[in-house]
Amino acid sequence: MLERMIELRHYLHSNPDLPGEEEATAAFINDILGKTEPDELWTGVGGKGIVALYRGAKSGKVIGIRADMDGLPIVENTNLPYKSKKQGVSHSCGHDGHMAIILGIAEHLAQNRNELTGTIVLIFQPEEELGTGAAKMLADKRMQDLKFDTVLALHNLPGFKNNALIVRKGAFTSNTTGMIIRLWGATSHAGHPEDGNSPVMAMTAIINSLNTIPQMYIPVQNSALITIIHARLGDRAFGTTPGYAHIMATMRAYEAEDLETMKSRAVFITEGIAESYDLRCEIEWVEDYPAMINDDKLTDELIAIGKRLDLPIIERAHPFSWSEDFSRFAERSPGLLIGLGSGKDLPQLHNSNYDFPDDLLETGYNIFVEFIYRLNR
Repeated sequence: MLERMIELRHYLHSNPDLPGEEEATAAFINDILGKTEPDELWTGVGGKGIVALYRGAKSGKVIGIRADMDGLPIVENTNLPYKSKKQGVSHSCGHDGHMAIILGIAEHLAQNRNELTGTIVLIFQPEEELGTGAAKMLADKRMQDLKFDTVLALHNLPGFKNNALIVRKGAFTSNTTGMIIRLWGATSHAGHPEDGNSPVMAMTAIINSLNTIPQMYIPVQNSALITIIHARLGDRAFGTTPGYAHIMATMRAYEAEDLETMKSRAVFITEGIAESYDLRCEIEWVEDYPAMINDDKLTDELIAIGKRLDLPIIERAHPFSWSEDFSRFAERSPGLLIGLGSGKDLPQLHNSNYDFPDDLLETGYNIFVEFIYRLNR
């Protein structure tokens, strides 16, 4: 099975799709799943999502296992023989590995249908990197009619020992949202800035103020972060003062209440600064991710599985600062996001040099197989 999963991953790695553009990936997955003869195979779920249902010989729990499908707008900087064929797009978050593992599970289910109890639902989710794919899939009537007893997913984690399980009960990831601020003034000739209304001073004041919000308004024992990720002022024209600016920032907090506090303070401060400079202001919120809450009992099962498979187990004291769209599934059903270490010395996720280690495929596969039979024993 390992060789098969490696073959699938390398193909997927070479052919990444951007979020919202996963047509080719979906077609490939649909073809592979069709050969495993699931009891039901749904396409176009919430857009480009795919769901395959495998019913066992005996009734039992309904277990969902999710893989994310999308790549990132990052130029791959490797010399791999299976390097991305799409300029400016790569699987630098390891979603190629996640998909290959779940496709391996599909082939396992096809070969062991008579030994299966309950229903296993394999979910291939698009638009994870945008934070929109899970909600779209869950809004599909077919998914609404499907009641899960458990939902599972896995994410590879560089910076941790290879093949180590990273576990935490409760919040595993942070609450996150994206803020877009748009400011409008008036252009003028650069020789006569007094005839216009440049947003440059307001833009600078807003950026400086946003950076201070976590330390000013969030308790020191909590963790919160605002990161300015993009800013633009005017156009590249030496003869014209700017009349427009926009700022993009990401907010992260372990506690949902802290995120709401940061959002409200950011709006109050931004609108106040814009008004003081006589600028029109617009604020938009995007890519909203709730915290991923790991179920206690499922975490205990994962620890037991890790011991059975002789995997190193790392219990994390605090949630991660990043977010995962899988949290939407876990809001509706008991869920578990499995952290799997991919190596201490590997580049970090979203790095142009990152490549999912092939030896994680077998470990991820074994973990899910264990869950399938343990939860329906």
